[in-house]
Amino acid sequence: MKSWHITFVISLAYYQSVYPTEDLETLKPIQEENGSNIFLEILNEVDREKLFNSMPFLYRGRINDSRIRQLFIYPKPKVIGTYNLDFLYRKEFNSELLTVFIANGILDFHLLQTAADVLDYRRQTRIMALALNIQHQEKFRQDFLQACAKYKMTNVLLIFVPATDKGSLQFYALRPYPQYHWLPKSWGDLKGNLYYPQHWRNMQNSTLLTYTSQDPPVAILYYDSKGNLQINGYVARLILLFAQLYNASLEMYQPLQLDGICSQHALNILTNSGDLDIPIALDPLVREDDAVRHSTYYELSAGQTIVPCPSPLTIRQIFGLLLNGYFFGCILICSLLLSIAHSLIDFYFDGIFHHMNFVLNDKVFPGVLGQSFSARLTPWRSLKIVYLLVSFVGINIGIQFAANMKTLFTSPPYHDRVNTLEDLRHSSIKILCPEESMDTKYFLALFGHSLIISKNTTMVYEHMNRFNNTYGYFGLTANWDLVALPPHSPLKEPLDHLLYRINELGFREAWKSSVFYDMVRLRNITLLDENQTIDKRVLRVDDLFWIWMIDVVGLAVSSLVFIAELLIAYCRQGGKLA
Repeated sequence: MKSWHITFVISLAYYQSVYPTEDLETLKPIQEENGSNIFLEILNEVDREKLFNSMPFLYRGRINDSRIRQLFIYPKPKVIGTYNLDFLYRKEFNSELLTVFIANGILDFHLLQTAADVLDYRRQTRIMALALNIQHQEKFRQDFLQACAKYKMTNVLLIFVPATDKGSLQFYALRPYPQYHWLPKSWGDLKGNLYYPQHWRNMQNSTLLTYTSQDPPVAILYYDSKGNLQINGYVARLILLFAQLYNASLEMYQPLQLDGICSQHALNILTNSGDLDIPIALDPLVREDDAVRHSTYYELSAGQTIVPCPSPLTIRQIFGLLLNGYFFGCILICSLLLSIAHSLIDFYFDGIFHHMNFVLNDKVFPGVLGQSFSARLTPWRSLKIVYLLVSFVGINIGIQFAANMKTLFTSPPYHDRVNTLEDLRHSSIKILCPEESMDTKYFLALFGHSLIISKNTTMVYEHMNRFNNTYGYFGLTANWDLVALPPHSPLKEPLDHLLYRINELGFREAWKSSVFYDMVRLRNITLLDENQTIDKRVLRVDDLFWIWMIDVVGLAVSSLVFIAELLIAYCRQGGKLA
């Protein structure tokens, strides 16, 4: 286990738990002789400049300099630690802090690494570095400057403390833009200005690497009338405004291409690896722990599945509705009942008996289908009633079929609407999505066979941009959409500041309207229905599919019956055909 030491001190008046009473007694004469301790005065002015609630101290060994020990009596809660400190400040406290880093004799890189670890994702907070007994100040400054750039610390005030009270303090303020450098300051300069100015308000034309997705309305690319490549989108406008407002220049990660589609997921991966400073893309917040490496929220959205609207049935499908089980069931039952009645009357009154007439009677079946049929001359009133029933059944079935056919052809019904995931699983609609931007196992369990996962991200976005309603898609309209940032990015504070103002002033809605206008103007989308219905057209072979199926099945059954009758006759005549 790493050796570490951490002491929490909550002090409201004096710091009395670190040093014995005799040490505190030596501090009082120093205050009396000098009037006031300069370090306490600096802390007071820094606190007035911007309130801080706690003071992490990081140093190695014992502090023997009584002037530095004055800092420990400042009435703020303190967190005191030495090297190999296994502690993340942000996981324990959520407060504004002023970190005090003390270097005695040399720049302790190990202790500086510990300070960077303690200030995990809090490295842009205010840091006061006190350097004691430094012989080579120039080398110290250069080494410390490189360390600040490495750990992305931006608000650092370096103070060289002389060995005796007769010497004067030397102040150096860190300036991170356009490149990291020290700016010498005097005590008078600091008192008249801010100790820790907000450097991000002017980035001195620093270059920020970025790249854009082409996922409307997040971002779209197009050529204007002069042939220049332009960009629009409510996220693209945000990043452009960020660079303009804070005096930064944007440089593309690679040359932009109109058809070079890059997904937002891929851009966020590049950002997390540090290849991009700020992406023109959004990243949904999935885990709470990931919030520290993102900006504040830009949009609150909910995941939705976009499916095509129900479409009218085709002629082939309409025939499938007409020639359904109910239609054939009515014909079969009516024909069977009337055939039995007709055959029983023939057998009982006239002695006519044929086995097949009980199932399929040639005097009944045509009439049930609404066709003309020849009635047998008979004196029996019961048989005449059967013929009358055959006529009524045929008329009823024929009229209902004709009425249904006219209704379905003139006003075709629509496919069932997909309202739930269960409806989607039982429909023919497929959801198309890119493989790289989703959790495959989760979505497969949710959508099953209705999901098509494509490795070709460009093809997926082309289908989406062209509104290809052959597939369904995933859309975001409950996620917190944030802007991904590299680890310990100094851009988080200015971007958060800008996002709060943009959300307050409603810029996002205005930018979305601007993107919509450009997409209509560029004919990426249309306000007219491009899928116009055709009122009249010639029937094709495919439209009469079920008619051909009835013919084929009828011919097949009649052929089998004909062959069976030949075999039966052959067997009855002793192997001879008449």
